[in-house]
Amino acid sequence: MRMNEQPQHNDLPHPQQGQPKGSQPLYKADTPGSSTFSGYDLAATTTPVSEGGAQLTAPQPATNVPHVDLNWDASEYIHHSKSPLWFLGLVVTMLALLAIAYFLTHSWTFIILVVVMAVAIGVFATRPPRTLHYALTDTAIQVDNTSYHYNDFRTFGIINDGALYSVMLIPTKRFMPAVSMYFAEEDGEKIVDILGARLPMEELHLDAIDRLMRRLRF
Repeated sequence: MRMNEQPQHNDLPHPQQGQPKGSQPLYKADTPGSSTFSGYDLAATTTPVSEGGAQLTAPQPATNVPHVDLNWDASEYIHHSKSPLWFLGLVVTMLALLAIAYFLTHSWTFIILVVVMAVAIGVFATRPPRTLHYALTDTAIQVDNTSYHYNDFRTFGIINDGALYSVMLIPTKRFMPAVSMYFAEEDGEKIVDILGARLPMEELHLDAIDRLMRRLRF
């Protein structure tokens, strides 16, 4: 600016002054658009991605697979061949019980019970034993598809049952039946060592019913 020139008035309106009517503003801010951000979804899980773009799978927890100490296959029970004389004795016994029920007690309930028992004994006597799979693991005793925890029993014992040996497990519950597992003689020492590390061993004997069943070759 030269020295003799007079300062020119700035015709631009002051920011605080209003715009003249009908005039366009020098600067008009664009209207902000609506944001598409809806916040972080804390419940959603994302799959981690490596630098190459491949998805990384999270490590899966290892399943607790029980360790099998010993397993073997053995018969469900000792099967005795039944002669015709054996079945004749069964029929005579059942007829005697039916006579007692009819002439002495006159109880039809007892008569029906005797008939059902005769049929059940006849079917069970002719049914061949199954071959079961036994296993002793670090946590349980498995008999085919049934698993028992060691805490379900209070003691065990070995019984010599003729040609085979069996281990009998005495349960802690009062009305739970004992569990018997037949095994070959060469596996007896291993079975006693495994069970003896978890349960006390006692000398067990057959009760009167078991002795009677063996005398009857049942």
